[in-house]
Amino acid sequence: MLRLFWAVNLTVGVKASVAAFQDELKEFRVHAKWVEQENLHLTVKFLGDVEVDLVPDVVGAVRLNLKGLPSFGLGLHGCGSFGRPARVLWVGVKGDTVSFAGLVQRVDSAFRYIFSRFKALLVSEGIGMLILGLNGSPHKNGNTAQLLRIALAEAERQGARTEFLQVSEAMAGLKQVYCVHCSTPCKGTCYEGTLVGEMLEVLRQADGMILGSPVYFGTVSGQLKSFWDKTRRLRKDLALLNVVGGSVVSGGSRFGGQESTTRALQEMMLVQGMTVVGDGYMGDDAGHSGACAKAPVDSDPEVAQRVQILARRVYQVAYATREIRALSR
Repeated sequence: MLRLFWAVNLTVGVKASVAAFQDELKEFRVHAKWVEQENLHLTVKFLGDVEVDLVPDVVGAVRLNLKGLPSFGLGLHGCGSFGRPARVLWVGVKGDTVSFAGLVQRVDSAFRYIFSRFKALLVSEGIGMLILGLNGSPHKNGNTAQLLRIALAEAERQGARTEFLQVSEAMAGLKQVYCVHCSTPCKGTCYEGTLVGEMLEVLRQADGMILGSPVYFGTVSGQLKSFWDKTRRLRKDLALLNVVGGSVVSGGSRFGGQESTTRALQEMMLVQGMTVVGDGYMGDDAGHSGACAKAPVDSDPEVAQRVQILARRVYQVAYATREIRALSR
């Protein structure tokens, strides 16, 4: 067994400042155990005794979780003690403490997961989170696609693998576009050997997905609805149970049906047993139903921010619920 902790190393200058502070305290002839200057660090999480064989998995899990985390700055600020009488002296920090709190949360998530019974499946093999973007618009580079690409880019910054799926291209190759309930339970006969079948297999692997649609007469596009009807077989297999879902919607008018379309997308996901989230994230706000925009989306000043918040929320909840999904797969 090894006694481990996870910490951020300090710069030479910061270590020198803390060491100088220790030297001042030593003048009071306090009976204490002092930390050598080269060993000073900023503690993130204490692990305790860990089996030696688990150390590579621990390192891999944290590395995966911290991938894409942007840099931030901290400085020394304040000091104090723990216990009565004092047993531990501490030196605090100031600066971008919100980002540091995010780092701590990611490390916590990694350790909660690594010591679960599914660690060998999802951590030691290095399998990352998969977040999908389903474009329900017939336009591959239209407003809805722009929203989805913003979301997927943010998910990648969080550390996820992503894939953009153009629904209309898959549906165009089907002879039987609409579900006619030809078999119960669904056998998938109408899409066997087609691009739709391939896409549905990708959906089975997803940890999270973001559905995107333009507003067509106050609801989702026909292409997306027809595609989602083809997911009946996935419902029988519980393939999307506890997959985390979010939605992005674009409309031609400011109040042109975005909210009703958002609700339709969410209901489609709920029928599959998915966990639906909105555009809220720690450090931002509690959020709303989803990210909505008025076309053209590049002239909407707030939409990119809301889409990024949504993507972070999808990633956060998807990561926290990996163990639950593993139970049904």
